[in-house]
Amino acid sequence: MAAVVVLLVAAAAWFWLFFGARVPVPTYSETIKNFRTSDGILVDRRGDPLFGIRIDFKSRKLPWTGLGEISPALKSAVVAVEDRRFFNHPGVDFSAASVAFLRWLIPGMGGESLRGASTITMQTVSMLDMDTPVLVGGRHGRRSLLQKYQQIKSALALERSWTKVQILEAYLNLVPLRGELVGVTAASWILFGKAPSGLDEAESQLLAALIQAPNADVATLTRRVCRMKVGDEDCPWNPQKIESALGAIGNPNERANFSGRFYNNAPHVARLAAKSGVFTSHLDADIQRYAEASLSRTVQGLRGRNVNDGAVLVVENDTGKVLAYVGNVAGSTTQTYVDGVRSPRQAGSTLKPLLYAQAFDRRLLTPTSLLEDRPLAIAQSNGVYSPQNYSHTFSGDVEVRAALASSLNIPAVRTLLMVGVEVFRDKLHELGFRDLREGSFYGPALALGAVDVSLWDLVRAYHALSRGGVVGDLQLFRDSYPLRTVVADDNQVDKTRAFSDGASFLVANILSDRGARSSAFGLENNLAMPFWAAVKTGTSKDMRDNWCIGFTRKYTVGVWVGNFSGAPMWDVSGIDGAAPVWRDVMNYMHREAADLRDSTEILPPKSVIHLPYAGIDQGAQRPVMPQMAWYLRGTSPGKILKEADEVAPRISYPPDGVIMALDPDIPGHRQRVAFKRDRSGGDVKWVLNNSLLCSDTDAEVDHCHGDGPTWVLERGRHKLELRSKTGMVLDTVRFQVR
Repeated sequence: MAAVVVLLVAAAAWFWLFFGARVPVPTYSETIKNFRTSDGILVDRRGDPLFGIRIDFKSRKLPWTGLGEISPALKSAVVAVEDRRFFNHPGVDFSAASVAFLRWLIPGMGGESLRGASTITMQTVSMLDMDTPVLVGGRHGRRSLLQKYQQIKSALALERSWTKVQILEAYLNLVPLRGELVGVTAASWILFGKAPSGLDEAESQLLAALIQAPNADVATLTRRVCRMKVGDEDCPWNPQKIESALGAIGNPNERANFSGRFYNNAPHVARLAAKSGVFTSHLDADIQRYAEASLSRTVQGLRGRNVNDGAVLVVENDTGKVLAYVGNVAGSTTQTYVDGVRSPRQAGSTLKPLLYAQAFDRRLLTPTSLLEDRPLAIAQSNGVYSPQNYSHTFSGDVEVRAALASSLNIPAVRTLLMVGVEVFRDKLHELGFRDLREGSFYGPALALGAVDVSLWDLVRAYHALSRGGVVGDLQLFRDSYPLRTVVADDNQVDKTRAFSDGASFLVANILSDRGARSSAFGLENNLAMPFWAAVKTGTSKDMRDNWCIGFTRKYTVGVWVGNFSGAPMWDVSGIDGAAPVWRDVMNYMHREAADLRDSTEILPPKSVIHLPYAGIDQGAQRPVMPQMAWYLRGTSPGKILKEADEVAPRISYPPDGVIMALDPDIPGHRQRVAFKRDRSGGDVKWVLNNSLLCSDTDAEVDHCHGDGPTWVLERGRHKLELRSKTGMVLDTVRFQVR
C-alpha cells in the first residue's frame, strides 16, 4: 500500500512538473550576450581579434565557443560521463530521478540526500542562474527537496525553449573545472595549449574526468580516466603525466602571458581599454600588422646605430579614426610596456609647420617672403642663444617656402620672434598640446621644438592641417559594442579651428614640394612619394628623437624612432630613421587603385589666390624670371617682401619672464614701470591681465605716452599683451612683481 501511495505521489509530481506553472529561463542569445570572459579581447573595426589581456583574476574564462568548434571526442566523453541519455530525455532522466527520489523517501533504500540523477540540462540551468538562491546548493553543494524540484522545473522549461545542441554548448562553456578554469575552452588552452577543436580522445577523457570531479587528487583522476580507455588499449595517462598537465593551472606565467599567445597586435591599445573587457576599436588589423612589421624591420636594421624603440600612428582624415596604433617595437628588449604613442618626447623640427601657419594667418609672412639665414645671437637671462642650422651653414636671404621645406633653423627662430613666444605657445595649447609650460620657459628654442610632446598630439595637429585647420578628436575606440560598454578615450579636445583653411593649404603645399626641399634633402629620398603627400621630418637635440609626420588627402601618418632610455642615436636623421617607416606605411595605405585616385593634391580654398612674383636664385642670390605662388587674399609679393617690412611692433620692455621687486622704502604709488615697444606707428592697444590699459588714441591719458604706458607695480603674476586695433594679439610677455 505504501508503495502505491509513493507512486501516486511521484506521478502527481511529474504531472505538475509538465503541466504546472512555467518557469522563466534566459534565452540562448541572452546567455551569450551576458557571458563575460576573464580576458579583454581587443578587436578591430571588422571584429577580428588583435590582443587579449587578463582583466579578471578570479576565474579563467575565454570567449564563447560554438559546439561545432569543440572536438567530437570531447562531446562524446562528457556526455558518456555526465548524462548518457542526454539526447533521449526532455531535460530530466525520470528513471534515474525516480530511483534517487525513492532512495531519499524510503528508509533503507539509500541515503539522506538527493544526490545523483542530475542531467546536463539540470546542471546548465544552475550555471545559468547561479544568483538565484533556490537553485544554489546548500552546505557542501547539496540541494534540498524544494531546490531540486525547482531545478527540475527549470530544466524542463529550458528544454522547451532551447535545442539540445544549444544546451550542450552552454554547458561546455559554463562548466567549472579545476582551480580557476571555467569552460572547456580555457581548460583546453591552459592544459594542452590548443583550441578545443583539436583535442584528441585521451585529452578529452581527462577533461571529462575533471568535470566529474574537479578537485579530485591525481590518483583518483588517474583511475577515472583509465576506466574510460577504449578496448584493450593501454591507458594513455599516468599520475606523472596528469600532474604535469595540471601544473599549468594557476601558474603565474600562464596567468600573465596566456592572452598574448593568441592575439599579439596592438597591446598598448588593449591596456588602455583593459577596464572594458572585450570591446571594438577603429583599428584595422591589416594596417596594424603592416605598421608593426615595418617599424620592427626598420628598427632592427638600425640597431647598429643605437636605435631600439619606435611608434606609429595612422589616422583617417575625414573621420579621425585611428587605423593603426603601434606603441613600441614588437619584442623590444628595453621598455616593452612603454607606450611610444603617448610618451612625451622632444618635438624637434616638427613644430615648424605650425609656427609658419600661424605667421601666415597673422599676415606676418607669405610663402615668398624673405627671411635671413645668417648668424643670430639672442640675449637671454642665462646667456646668449645662438641657433645653428642642421648643416652648420648659412644661405643668406631665403624664401619662406625653402626655409620650411628644407627645415632651416635660423629662419624659424626669426619667425618665432615675429609671432611671439607666448602667442605660439598658446596656439600649441589650442591645438591640443596640453602639458606645456609658459613660453618664457622655452624661449626662442620653442621654434626648434625644445618642448616635450607626444606622437598622439603631433599627429592630431597635422591632422588639423589636413582638414583645413580644424582640430578634431582622434577616435581610437568605437562608441558601443554589443557585448561590452566601451570606455571613451580620455585624451580628446573639442573641435575648433586653429588655423584658417588658407594658411593650412599654404603649409601643405610647401611640405609637398620636393623641389623646395631639394637643397637639403635632394630630389629622391624617403619623402618622395608617387602621389601627393605633405610631410615633415624632425630630429631633437643630440639625436635622441627622430620624427616623420605627414598626410595625404585621406590619411595622416606619424612615426617616431629613438630610445625610451633617452640614449642618443648615432648619426640618424629623420630621412633615414623614421621616414622609411612613414614611406612604407603610406604606400601600403594607398596600395589600392581607389586610394591612388583619391590621393590627388588638396584643392586650394577660396581664401587663397595664385599670383606671379619675382623669385630668388638661391645659389646666386639674384632675381629670376617671374614665377607663380599661392598667397592668402589680402597679401601679395608687393605687400610682404622681407622680414623687416611691415613687421608688427613687439614689446621691448619688460622682457618675458622678468621678476620685479617692490622697494619697501618707496611709497607704492611712486613705484612705476614704463612699458615700451620697439616700433612706432599703427594703432595698438596695451592690455594687462585681459584689461585694457591704454591705446595709441589715449595719448591725453597721463599714463599713456610715446612708445607705451606706465603702470604702478602690483604684487603677483601678470600678462601684458600688445594688440592691434582689431584685437589681434601682436606680442605677449609675462612677468612677476614681488
